[in-house]
Amino acid sequence: MKYGLIYKNEHSYKDHGLVMQSVDRSLLPAVKRQQVDIPSLDGKYDLQADPIYDDRIISVSFSAVVNSPEQMQAKKREVAKWLSGRARLIFDDEPWLWNDAKVFEAIAFEQTFKTLTVTAAFEAKPFAYGKEVIIPVTAPAAVKMKYAGNARTPTKITLKNTGSVNISGLSITAVLRVSGRGTA
Repeated sequence: MKYGLIYKNEHSYKDHGLVMQSVDRSLLPAVKRQQVDIPSLDGKYDLQADPIYDDRIISVSFSAVVNSPEQMQAKKREVAKWLSGRARLIFDDEPWLWNDAKVFEAIAFEQTFKTLTVTAAFEAKPFAYGKEVIIPVTAPAAVKMKYAGNARTPTKITLKNTGSVNISGLSITAVLRVSGRGTA
C-alpha cells in the first residue's frame, strides 16, 4: 500500500487513488503571542509564563493519474467532497495518533495531460491525540502512566468502576519530571 493518510475513515490511496507527494506537519505549532505594547516601554510586555500554542497548519499534496477530462473533473469533485468538514486525520507513519482537523482554505487542483495534483491545507488543534489507553486494575496497586508528548498538555483521566464494590481511598498524584529534553 502507498503511504498516505486517513480522513473521514477513508484512506487517500486505498479509497481515492491519491499518491501522497509531500506533507508539511511541524511537531510544535506556533506559540500564541500574548503581549501588550506599552508606549513608554521598550519592546512589549509578555503576559505569558508558559507557552500556549496556536492551531497547526498541515499541508499535504497528492497526485493521481486520470484517463480523460471527464474522469479528471469527477476525481476533483470526489476529492473535494472527501476533504470537506472536520474529522480525524491519521497519517500512515503514526497510526496511533490522530489530529482533530479540517481543510480551512480552498483546495488547489492543478492538472496536466493525465495527472491531477491536489494540495490541501488542514487546520488542526495544536497537538495530536493518542489512542485511548485502558488499564484494568483488579487489586489495590499503584498504576503508572507515561506521557510521551513533546509539550505540556492537559490530560484526561476517566475512572470507571466495573465491579460491584464501592471504591474508596482513591488518590491521583501527578508528578512533573524534568528530563534532558524539557518538561514531561
